[in-house]
Amino acid sequence: MAHKEHYWPAYADLMTLLMMVFLFISVSFLSRVKEQEENKKKILEEYKSFKNNICIRLKNEFENEKKKWGNMEISCDLSVRFNDPQTLFATGKADLTDRFKAILDEFTPRYFAILMEDTIYSKLVEVRIEGHTDTVSFGAGKDSYMENMSLSHARSREVLAYMRRCPCFNSKLQAILTANGYSFARPLDDDKNYAYETGKKINNEYSRRVEFRLITKSESVIERLQNQFSITNP
Repeated sequence: MAHKEHYWPAYADLMTLLMMVFLFISVSFLSRVKEQEENKKKILEEYKSFKNNICIRLKNEFENEKKKWGNMEISCDLSVRFNDPQTLFATGKADLTDRFKAILDEFTPRYFAILMEDTIYSKLVEVRIEGHTDTVSFGAGKDSYMENMSLSHARSREVLAYMRRCPCFNSKLQAILTANGYSFARPLDDDKNYAYETGKKINNEYSRRVEFRLITKSESVIERLQNQFSITNP
């Protein structure tokens, strides 16, 4: 009997110790999760503020030129859109018009100056020069999408080649500038929204455009945080 009296108190002490260890682990785990969520929220807010600041910066720089440059548009998704097709290229051609060259002569040094600001450049991954076409076939081939893919890519390359001639162009800009062709994968509707998202009729005139789009490091940072979170929460 005496043996049992000593056994049960020892067993109870062991259970109490295990419960305390479990409680400590739980509190530590919850504290770490909370810290990660706060860090994620902080980073999201920082990049939201960063994007808003760039948007304001671009609008302040080019607001007076928007109509003069063929109704150029600046969006807070960090894109600058030139969507007056008559200003950009001849139908079915990749050669820049003299008018578009004159616009790029004014636009390029001012745009690059913004990108090269330390607080902006340090957060950029890529600056995409995007060529977009309408759905009209201009060649003799059967696949109009691929015909327009070649055209849209050729146009974006021509824009990049022309911008590289700017005296302000340098190796840091070369590291982030790319030329991309999208054919008519992302056509616009009458409200200049993506037609594939709205389901509305495609506006071919609006769809023929060139866009400059900034890609920031926010996506990779957020992805890394999500991966860290998934490891601690299997």
